[in-house]
Amino acid sequence: MRKLAILLVIVIAGVTIALTGGWFGEQPEPVTLSSVTASPLPNQPGAAHVYLTIENGTQPNRLVSVSSPEAAEARFAGMAMAEPLGLPAGGKPSLSADGVYIELSGIEGELVEGRLIPISLKLDPAGDTTAMARVGKPVDPHAGHAMMAMGDMPMEPLQGAGNMPPALGLSATVADAGIVVDLDISNLTFDPDSPNPVHVPGHGHGHLYLNGLKLQRVYSTHTEIGALPPGSYTLTVSLNTNTHQAYEDENGPVAASANITID
Repeated sequence: MRKLAILLVIVIAGVTIALTGGWFGEQPEPVTLSSVTASPLPNQPGAAHVYLTIENGTQPNRLVSVSSPEAAEARFAGMAMAEPLGLPAGGKPSLSADGVYIELSGIEGELVEGRLIPISLKLDPAGDTTAMARVGKPVDPHAGHAMMAMGDMPMEPLQGAGNMPPALGLSATVADAGIVVDLDISNLTFDPDSPNPVHVPGHGHGHLYLNGLKLQRVYSTHTEIGALPPGSYTLTVSLNTNTHQAYEDENGPVAASANITID
């Protein structure tokens, strides 16, 4: 019997699920996109940044490219971005203002709130996944996530308890099932998410990035991420307050990095 490849894409209420992988008899690998938002850039007509959450399947993937039929140019961008943009198996990374995001330019027409802009992500090996980005409020360069771990916006330095900044060390080990990340932290107490976060000196959480791509928040000194596609990666953890501002020491934002290679 001739083998047939399977590609099924389901779009329901702004959520895209791509099922690929396959040949008959193989388990499809789902990749889900959600919370897809396009934020127009102030004083830049036809330009927007797109943020979204990716729920990867049980096998690693790689972000290859992005496109939109309504934009003259679409690309991945970010201050610390590096190739490859790997998606860990079972991971739920995000394209976010403080990491890697999508940059659209040359969009025709008004970017009115509620407008839907189609975008397509090319993943390897999962293939193409399409979603609709809903236009939301313009990016506020002085708000929340734009001031977080990467320290790209000016802000009053925040320190820990007793006006002492937290200290951070990081080690990363390649294991059979993925990557093991261990942190050595002092002068910081991890706090879980709360509906109304309030800054408490010396309390907060970490943000974990992979080649600039935001993977997850960190609330423990021990974290594991799923298997990655081959390539060279830089893992970075930054320490942040409950209100998502970067803790700082005399050198700037408190962060630590480690390099790994997956053959």
